[in-house]
Amino acid sequence: AAPSICEAVDDNGFFATNDGETWALSGSLAGGYAQNAALSCYVPTFCLAVEDGTQGAGDDSQTFDGSAWSTPVELPGDMEDMGGSSGDWVSCPSSQTCIAVGVGGFVQTWTPQGWGSVLTIEDTGDMRGPGAVSCPSVSFCIAVDGHGDAARYDGSSWSAPQEADPEPLEAVSCPTAS
Repeated sequence: AAPSICEAVDDNGFFATNDGETWALSGSLAGGYAQNAALSCYVPTFCLAVEDGTQGAGDDSQTFDGSAWSTPVELPGDMEDMGGSSGDWVSCPSSQTCIAVGVGGFVQTWTPQGWGSVLTIEDTGDMRGPGAVSCPSVSFCIAVDGHGDAARYDGSSWSAPQEADPEPLEAVSCPTAS
């Protein structure tokens, strides 16, 4: 079988896989719940899904190895408790690093060892509303929000959010770091 080209997840936690030509349902997240899920795949054998927790539980994440999804892992320091949600945006610039950004500018980094502590973009917590994050490398990310703001990550810290557009920004894609 050819490796999948794209993965998509619906609100019930079901995945659709595209093989380059057609879409087919390919399984589901453990627990079958994906409210406000974010998904990033670095290669066909590595994906990370981050989702709002179910029934008052914390936010969860699962990895995909090309054939099955892992058991859900609760993110430490649930970003929802701080006014944000980690299930908003995620980008994986490698199979060893993923960045999750939530409403309020809350950020967590995933590595195979687990999730790091919750940080905020420049301690401002100013990223608001729906948006996106794109990380073409572990040392370069751009996050945008629903108020037209954008912030840049340089591998060690985030810049203060700056207005990029007076209208809400809902998506961002950075194909390279240069």
